[in-house]
Amino acid sequence: IRGKVAGTRRKRLEAFINGIKSTNPKVKVVGMSATPVINGLDEGRSLVNLVTGWNHDEILKVKPNIGNAVALHKELANMSVREKPDYHIQEEIHFVDVDSEWPNGVQSRDLIANPLMAEEILTKIRIPKILELIDGPCIIYTEYVNSSQDRRSDRIIDMLEDAVKNAGHSVAIYTGENHTGKDLFVNGQRDVLIASRPIAVGVNGLQWRTNRLIINTLPWTNANYQQLIGRLIRYGQKKEKVDVFIIRASLDGWKYDEQFKWGRILIKKTIAECAVDGIIPEKHLVSAETATRAAVDWLKRIEDEGLAVVHKRRLDTRLAPVEIKKRLKKYGKDLRELNQKINVSKSDTIYKKMNANNGEMWEEYHRRLRETRKTWRIDPLDKIIESIEKLPFGIVKKGIGDFGCGEAMLADKFGNGVRSFDAVAHDSRITPCNIANVPVKNEDLGVVVFCQSLMGIATAWPEYIKEASRCLPTGGILLIAESAKAVRENDRNLGSIRKVVKENGFELNPEGCYDEYKFTFIEARKL
Repeated sequence: IRGKVAGTRRKRLEAFINGIKSTNPKVKVVGMSATPVINGLDEGRSLVNLVTGWNHDEILKVKPNIGNAVALHKELANMSVREKPDYHIQEEIHFVDVDSEWPNGVQSRDLIANPLMAEEILTKIRIPKILELIDGPCIIYTEYVNSSQDRRSDRIIDMLEDAVKNAGHSVAIYTGENHTGKDLFVNGQRDVLIASRPIAVGVNGLQWRTNRLIINTLPWTNANYQQLIGRLIRYGQKKEKVDVFIIRASLDGWKYDEQFKWGRILIKKTIAECAVDGIIPEKHLVSAETATRAAVDWLKRIEDEGLAVVHKRRLDTRLAPVEIKKRLKKYGKDLRELNQKINVSKSDTIYKKMNANNGEMWEEYHRRLRETRKTWRIDPLDKIIESIEKLPFGIVKKGIGDFGCGEAMLADKFGNGVRSFDAVAHDSRITPCNIANVPVKNEDLGVVVFCQSLMGIATAWPEYIKEASRCLPTGGILLIAESAKAVRENDRNLGSIRKVVKENGFELNPEGCYDEYKFTFIEARKL
């Protein structure tokens, strides 16, 4: 019902605003919201639609993932001002875990389907711990107040009130039905205020009396949780920190509060912070979400550097017949023959060859590679990208080194979080160098990638692995994609690639080491 009412109200508001704009095209719309994203991204998208007068439903998707949240933040950042006051008050969360036996005759599915019943049972478990935590003036918050069976003796609010009174404390109540308790508590006439959801919105003065909050039942959204603690973390708070005690109850190890309540708050917190404040979580970036890390880099570029212009070197596949004949004679008839010409050289010789004649050999190599890629059923670069997206964001955030980057396609995907190196600079993002000696400080990268770039004689490519080890810290990740045939047939001693990786201080990840289609993939962690 609530969702239908909100949807109807929003449609009427959109019609109202559009009607005004049709009468007066110069009218300006200002939208104001303390919490533009509470439950889902559709709320933020609706605000964008209302303010702009344009429908963004096809552009802004609302599936709750980080990529969509970043896309929404881009729109909000371009059209809004965000004020987030710093009260210089620390929120200190204390998790207090309690466990009890499973109640007779109750199934877990019943509790999940009926949250009020679950909270009714779990409140009885939490009460002894709540009483222990009362220390001076404090607030006890409960999201639910009633009974699943509508029996007064089992009402959650009454269970709490009776228990606190019996422990010798004076009690005030603040619920949707009873607002008398707030003034009694603030004025010092009561020691404990037991409050429900209405206390979290528009109530001031509690911070003058206490900095202690005990939560019996958690709110269901991060926005409501933030509103709740915002009653104490605000101007007028006398203490430098606010203590928040969250009682997490379990039944025979079934962690209802931790899994179904706190976990939900964290997920919504992640999405809301990303959409509204542009805060990217370090531990929640899994594959579907990190597909837009380039958008994340957009946020960082705007914040740190402003917009950047990338100058690219044109690679034209349409060569004149005379030029094609000349190159076929010089570099061989296909990519395989050109590879053979490259792989008879040391690393420094490769660097010189690639740069000769204004980078002609490098250009021809990548022209042929681009044509060959069109025939592949699986592109190894796509697999490398998938592997990076599964890595912890803290590792990726340190920086990706693309060694032998070619046309810098990895940088196209992940933006300026990638440091691209090759013998020839295809565009302004690439640093030209010998891959055996890249201009990177020791342990300054989180990930190093070799995607079909272990070129040179049998003693050349191991130098690249050694250089990667130098650039990675303990825990850094090495990702390699090479020709499975070359590894299988021990071409240029590539059959020993896993051994060389281990000799340079890496531990292989069995799940990341496999052959697929024409390629061998290796993932290793620096020890």
